[in-house]
Amino acid sequence: MTKATELAQLGGLVEVTGTGNATKVGIGTTVDLSGGLSVGGSEVINKSGNWVGSTGGIQGIQGVQGTAGSIGVDGDPGAQGATGSQGTTGTQGTTGTQGTDGTQGTQGISGATVGGSSNQVVYKNGSNVTSGDAGLTFNDSTNILALGSQHQLGLGNFTTAQRTALTGVSAGSLIYNTDLGLEVYSGTSWRTISGTSAAANYFGDASDGAFSSTGNTTLTVTNKSGSFDGDMMVRQYSSFTLNAGHTFTTDQPCRGLVILCTGDVTISGTLTMTARGAAADPEDNSSHPNSNIPTTVPSNGLIFKFGQTGGARTHTPSTTDLNGASPPSGDILTWLSQQNTIIAGQSGVEVRLSRQGAPGGAGAPGSPNTNRPGSSGTAGTNSVSSGLYTMQTGGGGGGGNGGWSGNVPAGSGSYGSCFGGGSGGGGNRSENPLDAGMNATIWGGAGGFGDNGGTFNHCGGGGAGNPGGSGNQNGGTGNPGAAGNGGLLIIIAAGDVTINSGGSVTAHGNNGGSASGHPDGNRVESAGGGSGGGIIFVAHGGTFSNNGTFAANGGPGGTASPLAWPSHTGGSGGAGAVRSIPITA
Repeated sequence: MTKATELAQLGGLVEVTGTGNATKVGIGTTVDLSGGLSVGGSEVINKSGNWVGSTGGIQGIQGVQGTAGSIGVDGDPGAQGATGSQGTTGTQGTTGTQGTDGTQGTQGISGATVGGSSNQVVYKNGSNVTSGDAGLTFNDSTNILALGSQHQLGLGNFTTAQRTALTGVSAGSLIYNTDLGLEVYSGTSWRTISGTSAAANYFGDASDGAFSSTGNTTLTVTNKSGSFDGDMMVRQYSSFTLNAGHTFTTDQPCRGLVILCTGDVTISGTLTMTARGAAADPEDNSSHPNSNIPTTVPSNGLIFKFGQTGGARTHTPSTTDLNGASPPSGDILTWLSQQNTIIAGQSGVEVRLSRQGAPGGAGAPGSPNTNRPGSSGTAGTNSVSSGLYTMQTGGGGGGGNGGWSGNVPAGSGSYGSCFGGGSGGGGNRSENPLDAGMNATIWGGAGGFGDNGGTFNHCGGGGAGNPGGSGNQNGGTGNPGAAGNGGLLIIIAAGDVTINSGGSVTAHGNNGGSASGHPDGNRVESAGGGSGGGIIFVAHGGTFSNNGTFAANGGPGGTASPLAWPSHTGGSGGAGAVRSIPITA
């Protein structure tokens, strides 16, 4: 039997596939190979059951782990692995011990010799070399830093807003405010040094600081000429607040009060030039001579010029516009120079304060057996045309007349000036002669005195003026006229001007003298005339609001009693002029 046949006889135990050299035998059960096993003529298992064939490609089952062998020699280092992520920072180690000092370095090159001599402040000059200057010294004994002749001190520039924002400022600090000029800190507020502003403006230099009243304020008139004349007074504030119950005025009649303000003006109290009009001759300085003020007012009056958007007038500067208001060194003339810097060639408005005031009222005419009242003074002009504002003080009232059998009139009122209203005439009885002194003096002078008595017993009141005219008693009461005429009051403010309820801005005239109590009981008393109202104008860069009183009324005439007969009262003074005028701030 062939080998294939012999294997086929094993049935399901042996599977033979393929032929020839590709024949494969699969044995499906346990085979007893007691004689060994050969493959392709080569013994692979001997009769003892040991593998004696080729060992190539044959792997036995995992044996048990043997004991560890000795460590072999280190292999070559592998390639550098990628850098790992940053670990957390370790705790701070303790400070190490101080190392030993290093060896001394070699000495550096000698520095440059410092210039200057004793007490000189040392600085680096334009060649980057230290130097001194005999004109720049500091004395450490007196703590005085001194600048010599032909040396200048430059200050940093600030606007008003930047200056206001400064904190921690010490008293005595000095800056240059580009809006207002050189300023020094007083410890509580900045004070502007007058005349140092580079920027011309209408509103002054704020050298009097921020004003907020704590009581009454009465300015002492400078360069007084008697009791009824003096300089135009000027105050320059950064803000002006007159609180309720407080009064702001001058201590006697003068040529006006001007309030300049770089901020807002708020009035809840009384700002007044009532009875503060000057007895001043603006025409030739003869009837009321004032040696302190050598110039006279221009024929067109005092002239103020302001810029105004769309203004109808083109301005030409003039150095004489405010002649007669103050001495040549007066603050108002400094203001005029500022005004002239601004207005040249600009359009705007012009305010003229007439040199001569409105006419006074006539004394009551004599009329047998008829009492007559004095005529009221004429109201001052208050007009505007093509950007030209004309303002005028009111005339004084005429005296009343106690009619009897004669035809002699009472004293007449007079005209005033741009500085004050006219004065009132004295009362008279028609049968007594008219004395020239019963007529009021021109240019805001003395009021006329009451009836001169004459042959017939009578009493008469004096007219208001500077001073008020005397009264004639003659058995009754003839009171003098009150002193003072309506004055000049000007406010020029960059901000808003507000007159609150209860507040007032006034320049009223004063009362004529009354007459009463003659024992005859009828037709024998006559009263004096009141003085004229002044001028008020407010030029405002912001708004103007009046919820109080803004007026320059004439003073009332005196009363005469009993009044069983028709009135023989004095005439009232004429009203002056008041205006608010918007200008370009």
